[in-house]
Amino acid sequence: MIGIDVSNHQPSIDWAKVKAAGVTFAWLKATEGKTYSDPTFPDHSTKARSAGIRVGAYHYARPDNNTPAEEADHFLRTANATDGLRPVLDYEHDVAKTPAQLVAWAQEWLQRVESATGVKPVFYTYPWYWEGKLGSTQAFKSYPLWLASYGPNDGQRHEVRRLLPDWPIAVHQYTSNGRVDGIGSVVDMNYAESLEPITFGDKMTLPNWLETIDNVIHVRKWVYEFIRWRLVDKADPAKRPSTAPTTIPQPVWRVTEASHALAKEYAAPFIAERDKALLDVEILTEERDRLVQERDTLERDVDLMEAKIIEQNTEIMDLKQSKLDLESEVARLTAKVNDQATAVAQYQKNFAEWADEVKTRIFSGL
Repeated sequence: MIGIDVSNHQPSIDWAKVKAAGVTFAWLKATEGKTYSDPTFPDHSTKARSAGIRVGAYHYARPDNNTPAEEADHFLRTANATDGLRPVLDYEHDVAKTPAQLVAWAQEWLQRVESATGVKPVFYTYPWYWEGKLGSTQAFKSYPLWLASYGPNDGQRHEVRRLLPDWPIAVHQYTSNGRVDGIGSVVDMNYAESLEPITFGDKMTLPNWLETIDNVIHVRKWVYEFIRWRLVDKADPAKRPSTAPTTIPQPVWRVTEASHALAKEYAAPFIAERDKALLDVEILTEERDRLVQERDTLERDVDLMEAKIIEQNTEIMDLKQSKLDLESEVARLTAKVNDQATAVAQYQKNFAEWADEVKTRIFSGL
């Protein structure tokens, strides 16, 4: 069986074409470290499932920065790994730690995810990393192995050597230069003889579920607590029932997942109504924000107009005052002109009288 693994490096995928090209399974990058969530994971997951491809989530480990518990919890919150392909620990980041430290880190992550999901996660690595960084450890033999070994890396399958004689290769990632119709760039290609070692297992039918739940819930109280934890507490690692074993028996796990599926089916109409209400809220919120923006624009325009009116009123008052000042100055100058005219008239009168007197004296002496 041929599979692929993708991440945000392949943001746009036509999953129907991928399925038609013969791809049967796909692992999608969900998280890295303790904070990063791949933005393409939700869309890829939905569309790949709709196309009929078995889907799983993988986590890229960063043992250089965080604790395994932090990263495992971040992955579990994001991936919601409950069916399809098993969760994967992508262990390849080159860090300055001893083999013992790196092995212990991975073991804690794997055990924490196994405890939460009820299945052993898949362990992904390269031969060079297993030999050089992990000291050729045998600590992970109980986990399904996904081995990246490219050989010539020409896009074709080739023979691959086991890391250990008694550790079978569940999945072989044979190239990073694969080409698949529906994906516009090169992609990692994988081969698996069977999906059984890397999947959660088949879903139970309702009669089988009812029969099994009747047999186990009354026997083990922790089963009910575990189911409630998965459904109500959303598999929050901090709230996991202390009574539940680290490894959940497969029948109990199937009961849990059947309960989860039935709950989702029952809740579907309510979820649809909620989603519609959320969409209506989003539309109304956008309309409100648009109206608020228009209101703010009008308020700014009114403020500008009021400022201009105040400025113009000030200019009018200044002009009126200037007019009054000019009128006062004109009146003052007019009065002064009148006073000067009166003085001139008096001068003329005095001059005329003086001239008459001079003439009289002149003529009287002749």
